[in-house]
Parts: sequence; C-alpha cells; structure tokens
Amino acid sequence: MATDGDKVVVECKVTGTPQPEITWLLNKKEIKPSADYVQNYDGATARLTIPDGYVDDSGDWTCKASNEAGEATQTVRVTIKGMTNKIEERILIFLNK
Repeated sequence: MATDGDKVVVECKVTGTPQPEITWLLNKKEIKPSADYVQNYDGATARLTIPDGYVDDSGDWTCKASNEAGEATQTVRVTIKGMTNKIEERILIFLNK
C-alpha cells in the first residue's frame, strides 16, 4: 500500500519470441506512456513507474504481453491511500491523548 505522492513501481517478468509488445492497463483501460506513467521493458522485465502515485491510480493494473504467438496477462491490485486519511488519523490520536 502506498500514500498519495509516493513513487509506485509495478513489475512483471515477460519473455517471448519474437519479443512481445507490452501494454499496461488500469481497470481494463489502456494507459499510454507519459511522464505520469513511465513504461520500460528490457526484454525480461516490464516495469511501470508512477513517480507520484495518487488515489486515482489505485486499482487493478494489468501487464499485457502480446506477439504473433499469442498473449499473456498478469494483474496486480495497487492501493494508494489519500493524505487526508493520515492527517485525520493524527488529529484523532492527538485528541485522544
């Protein structure tokens, strides 16, 4: 679990011949590479880096590898808590003392 603003990295092992094309999806919606979603593939590991994760980045992230031989997917759930939760927890703790 991460908190708003944390760096989040999701990895999956991918091999295939010919080398597969990697697509990342969030809740079954394709996510294009950008400064917010940095995507790398070194021929063995596909990596998605979210430099500043936010609550909206929470959900089921799927790594899809495809080539002429077929397709494979791997999905992981990412949870990012909002900062307001931490502030509220601190206030509650302070008030209880």
